Amino acid sequence: KSWGYNGARDEMYGDLDKYNGKVTCAYTGRVATFNSRGGANSNSFNCEHTWPQSKFCSSESGTMKADIHHLFATDVNSNSRRGNYPFGRVTGSVSWQEGGSKLGGGLFEPRDEQKGVTARSMFYMLMRYDDCSGFLGSQENTLRNWHQTYTPSKKEADRNDGIFDLQNNRNPFVDAPFFVDRITSFSGNKTRETKAVVVLIDTI
Repeated sequence: KSWGYNGARDEMYGDLDKYNGKVTCAYTGRVATFNSRGGANSNSFNCEHTWPQSKFCSSESGTMKADIHHLFATDVNSNSRRGNYPFGRVTGSVSWQEGGSKLGGGLFEPRDEQKGVTARSMFYMLMRYDDCSGFLGSQENTLRNWHQTYTPSKKEADRNDGIFDLQNNRNPFVDAPFFVDRITSFSGNKTRETKAVVVLIDTI
């Protein structure tokens, strides 16, 4: 069930991403007190699309835009800095950094608290909508690493439950992280090598 983009943000700012009356930027950790779209604007917050809108499948762009599984509250500057850059580990020259997130070399690296969340959001979006633009590409290995290193927290699991109450669907990679290991390739047609297994049963 889609709540539309306005409805999705209302639920995020008013409930899903609000803790003790405060909302935290997913990328910088900056905290502000608000519970509405108007409050977000006045505090220089907006909504990050983990899978960039410019990379949406045109046939499902409206639903993708409002799918809360990949939407997160961010301050305006960090959202703008991320743009539609792919995710990756930034080494060498850094053109921007704040709160642990950084940009450089054509890659955006979220802070540690968001790395696993980002990976699982990306995998969800690909499985739910397909990768019409070939956006995942070279990000896959890094995202797999982040998924394994930064496992789902209670906060992420609670958010998944909250989204289920609204959208009636879940991110399976939060519920069952081992699903990622069972998928040989998200971004190609690579198949797992077939191996014969011999099982000996003692019937005596």
